[in-house]
Amino acid sequence: MNKDEILEKSRIENSKKDPYEMEIDLKSSNLGMVCSIVLCLVLFLVQRIAGGVFNYGFWSIIMAENAGAFIYKGIKLHNRSNMIMGAVWCFCALAGAVAFVCSMF
Repeated sequence: MNKDEILEKSRIENSKKDPYEMEIDLKSSNLGMVCSIVLCLVLFLVQRIAGGVFNYGFWSIIMAENAGAFIYKGIKLHNRSNMIMGAVWCFCALAGAVAFVCSMF
């Protein structure tokens, strides 16, 4: 493909996407992630102050969010380091979930 064909194909692909809407989607997902992290932190602190045991469930949620973000970014950008980080976060989330389930018994 030559340069003109690539540019035309790119224009066709991007004509369906509104840049403002894409920016709003990105900001809203980032805000959602921050809100869930803050909520997990608050619930964790309340549980610790009340004398509860260490709750791995809250941290597993945060780790799973990071895993999803890194894996998605790694796939879309073909970036190996993001994929590795996503795998590490995924492993941590699974380990935390297992620890959470084990702590209930």
